Amino acid sequence: MGSVFDAAVGKDGTLFYTVSADSSVHEGFSNAIPVLGPSFAPAGAGVATGIQSGNQFDIFVVDNFGRLTVAWSANFDPFQSSALTSNEFAPPGAHLATGTQANNQLDVFVVGNDGAVYVLWEAQNGGWTQPIALTPVGFAPAGAGLATGRQANDQLDVFVVGNDGILYVLWEANNGGWSQPLPLTDREFAPHGAYLATGSQSTLNEHNSQLDVFVIGNDGALSVLWEVNNGGWNGPSAITQPHYLPPGGGFGVFLQKLQGDPPSHQLDVAFVAPDGSLSVIWEVDNGGWSAPAPISTPGLALPGAPVSGTLFDTTLFAAVLVPTVDQTLVQYEVFGVGDGWSGPHQLTAAGYMSERANSSISVLKTEPPHNSVDIVPFITFIFSILDGPKDPKTLARIRWEAGDHDQGVARALESVAMARELVFEDVKYRPMLAQRLLDPAGLYLGLVGRAAEAAQLDAESAQIYASLANADPATHDNRFQQAQALIAQAQQLFAANQPADAIARAQDAVAILRTLAPDSDAYLGALGNCLLYPLTGFLISTQRWDEAIAAAREGSAAFQQLATTDPNQPVHRYDLARANIQLGQAWWGKGDLTQAFDRIEAALAIARKLVAEDVSYRGALGEWLLYPMTTFLMVQQRWDEAIAAGGEALTVFEQLAAAEPNVPGHRYDTGRAQIEVGEAWWGKPDPTRAIDHVQAAIAIIRRLITDNPTYRYALAQWLEFPLSAYLQATGRRADAIAAESEAVDILTVLAAADPDHYTTRLAAARRRLADLRAGA
Repeated sequence: MGSVFDAAVGKDGTLFYTVSADSSVHEGFSNAIPVLGPSFAPAGAGVATGIQSGNQFDIFVVDNFGRLTVAWSANFDPFQSSALTSNEFAPPGAHLATGTQANNQLDVFVVGNDGAVYVLWEAQNGGWTQPIALTPVGFAPAGAGLATGRQANDQLDVFVVGNDGILYVLWEANNGGWSQPLPLTDREFAPHGAYLATGSQSTLNEHNSQLDVFVIGNDGALSVLWEVNNGGWNGPSAITQPHYLPPGGGFGVFLQKLQGDPPSHQLDVAFVAPDGSLSVIWEVDNGGWSAPAPISTPGLALPGAPVSGTLFDTTLFAAVLVPTVDQTLVQYEVFGVGDGWSGPHQLTAAGYMSERANSSISVLKTEPPHNSVDIVPFITFIFSILDGPKDPKTLARIRWEAGDHDQGVARALESVAMARELVFEDVKYRPMLAQRLLDPAGLYLGLVGRAAEAAQLDAESAQIYASLANADPATHDNRFQQAQALIAQAQQLFAANQPADAIARAQDAVAILRTLAPDSDAYLGALGNCLLYPLTGFLISTQRWDEAIAAAREGSAAFQQLATTDPNQPVHRYDLARANIQLGQAWWGKGDLTQAFDRIEAALAIARKLVAEDVSYRGALGEWLLYPMTTFLMVQQRWDEAIAAGGEALTVFEQLAAAEPNVPGHRYDTGRAQIEVGEAWWGKPDPTRAIDHVQAAIAIIRRLITDNPTYRYALAQWLEFPLSAYLQATGRRADAIAAESEAVDILTVLAAADPDHYTTRLAAARRRLADLRAGA
């Protein structure tokens, strides 16, 4: 029996893994178990995994400092980690690939910031080499997609799409030297740095060893190239229709087995189809490729999202993992060729993953020991695959996601208590305790309104990291984690109505990050973020305008420096725009409207340029057009400008909703924009146009509620204001009563389920309805 591991990075920057037994008693993957973080790496970062000498599991990520980092566990001991390169070696979150050579040598590949393909390796569990360039600089985009594959005679191949759009292969055999890049396609065949994956057909057939490499070309077709028995390369050959998938997008390749003597082998390619369904195409024993077939319902995930898959080593199980539009990592599985797929099985909480998060799977053949005190940090803190107890942290997330928040909190506190016991036995477990104090214990306490208790746990976490930093001042990560704990404490103190203490803790975090910022752009970015939120946000909320302006200016300067140093990273310009928005709000509060509008206009100008380069920034542009721009313009009664800004936001959100119809938030934002534009037309005044826009918003949210009843409260709000109020003001009293009555009906249902939140709101709506009926 062995184990199957999948690793990924969550939205909070935590590197985590999930694990499943490779045994006949198949229970699926566990929930996510953290390894490093939070704030270790970019959300959804590229991840690669590998096995050293059969019993060591390695995870590779380029962290927020641009360092290629490895985290490993040998013989089920606690995870350790080490940076293999200097800072800023590669883009944070870069794509990675691993491959094995003869003599138990594990290689890891990355395209560095200079555009060269690099390899690092270790053999027989020895030390890692320095990065060795395999290509000239400027060969491929920094952080580009990579894939590796084994041919016969111990030959390892690595594939990359270069800056000319050509798919290249490099190879070595029997631990020899690396070849020069060999082009396999024409120029501009695929997007530069496109996602790649490989698969072996008829792996167990020693007379026909075929290696396939897959890519989605610029024509939108999934294509395959192949070689047999170390022969010449064939293809590319399209195995889907053109314009079917996003060029350069993600997919996963894995084998299935069919029982028999000899067994048949099916090679599958899994991807997210245009309708959002997880789908597969396949071939059996080097035969022809099938047509695409869905294994999930439509709307599960975004087309082009990364997919990982594997065949379990000792069974007929195969599993596929994919991030969903609900920002959850889910698993589908099948037992043997011909059986139906089951799923989705949720592995993380909703909202925990990026919709395009990468993941990586490896199979560890060593059987984990059961119920051993020596492996508590690694195994007992997840539920034992066979016999042991379930990790309280995992159970906390399960309970929380099921809506049982009281039990979620209780289990989270239990996980802290267990970590305290470990620290009592061995202080090396203090980082685990510090992390669990923050998440899930402090996080869940804050979410259930116990902010003061959460702040105490966050303070304890900060103290632990401060102690670790004092003991090892050369390791900056402990000081960075102390700052993150202080930020969490500040947020909880503010929620507990202790704004002065909250601001003081945020300022403490800023002071730490100022000392770290000169050492790394990642720390400089963290400083800029902390200056904007929570510090500037809290200062604005407490009307400390001059301090808010100073903090936002410092944050703006940090992001301006990053944008100047690395102009090819659009996120730095986005952060600079965020800083201008904060500055605009602070100047508005101080009363300098000219400065306020100048800063907001500067932010919108940056956002418009970003959208022209990358449509993923449309949401930020639309949001800022609504607030603060449209809102501030309406306060100034600049109705025509408010109508123009709100109309631009409406267009942006309509485009988002059309591009991603399975994301309900885009349609809700379209409704919000209709409301804002309606209010601007009312102020102009043009009551007819105002009511038309409001009714368009109402129609949108009614359709949303059929799929997602959580939008009912928003519908009730909009029915009351502006719709009922506008109808009453224009003499349409009967229509106003109907709108208010519908709002009362909705609030009655909501108050019955959650009286603490809705009873007061329901009483106010009933009074307004009574007044309307009385003609008041």
